[in-house]
Amino acid sequence: MDAACWPNRRGYGRFTRGLVTALAERDDLRLTLVADRPTAVQITPPAGVRLLSVDASVAAGEAASATGRRAALDLLRCGLAAARAGFDLFFYPSVSTYFPLVSRTPQVVTIHDAIPERLPALVFPQRRLRLFWTLKVRWAIHAARRVLTVSPFAARQLREQFRLPAHRVTVVGEAPDPVFGPAPQEVVGAVLEKYDLRPPYLLFVGGLSPHKDLPTLLRATYRLLGDQPDLQLALAGEVEGDRFYTEPLRLRSLAEALGIAERLHWLGYVPDRDLAALYSGATAVVLPSLAEGFGLPVVEAAACATPVVASDRSHAAEVIAAVRVFPAGDDAALAAAVRPLFDAATRREIGARGREQAAAYRWDAAAARAAAVFHEVRR
Repeated sequence: MDAACWPNRRGYGRFTRGLVTALAERDDLRLTLVADRPTAVQITPPAGVRLLSVDASVAAGEAASATGRRAALDLLRCGLAAARAGFDLFFYPSVSTYFPLVSRTPQVVTIHDAIPERLPALVFPQRRLRLFWTLKVRWAIHAARRVLTVSPFAARQLREQFRLPAHRVTVVGEAPDPVFGPAPQEVVGAVLEKYDLRPPYLLFVGGLSPHKDLPTLLRATYRLLGDQPDLQLALAGEVEGDRFYTEPLRLRSLAEALGIAERLHWLGYVPDRDLAALYSGATAVVLPSLAEGFGLPVVEAAACATPVVASDRSHAAEVIAAVRVFPAGDDAALAAAVRPLFDAATRREIGARGREQAAAYRWDAAAARAAAVFHEVRR
């Protein structure tokens, strides 16, 4: 398995770590993680999983970014090392760090969504990087015997975008990690104090990328202040050092123009235990994205019994039926969807339904679906 996404703090990394950990608990597979040396030193494999380290000039996750690409020599080294190892099958948990294999080893690749193809200008700031991405994805799909993805919504978009027959795309899903559950009130209080937050607050979790459409969330927050003068907005996502295309300066400027800059809390990267408490204390978790492949915050928040409000450009309501949906880009509709959640009884009722539905998502189930594909491809 390609493990270059293991240290990634976004969904690619969570998917890689969650799925590999669950696969390692199965007795029908023997796993080897393949990673460039700068990445390998950041990985602690699950028990029984081997780690194969390959020489490289720079960590794959650093090079394969919205503003750069991996060196051809690094790609060749990884491909040769994987070929020489004589694997029965090679699996890529994300196409982001894909490298071609210099062998006929059967391959399975995960493509999380079709966002770069459908909204390229919001993902890559330069056209040449869009070209590199397109070539990589096309190569990966051509070489793979099966494509895995994370939701029925993503599968439909991939089939349409790449004209793939249904039998070549399999949904394995994702899941919240066990740490995500309702946090005790005293824990919530301590974490809110740590981040200088107080209720009521809305919470966004994810990258500050253009396709997340955070300007709509800022405008909706401005609208809600008329009803909720003490409302705060917390953004949990890396502000600096993110390898993806982000726009914090634009968001800061908009917040100043709206007069809500003092309402914004830029939390940066938040460890999972703190994040569970932040979910638990929020009035709602809001995902205004113009597109999402899965959106792990949906199930993480639901597992914490917190209501979720999401745009209609994602699959969020397919995952958790209790999600309140609004038309993407409509800040007035977003504010209207949030308003009923300031009522404690309504919030508890929706949160309880969401938590019940989130229990259906488990990493061992995702691993079972992935393992079935691996065995089928090997036959």
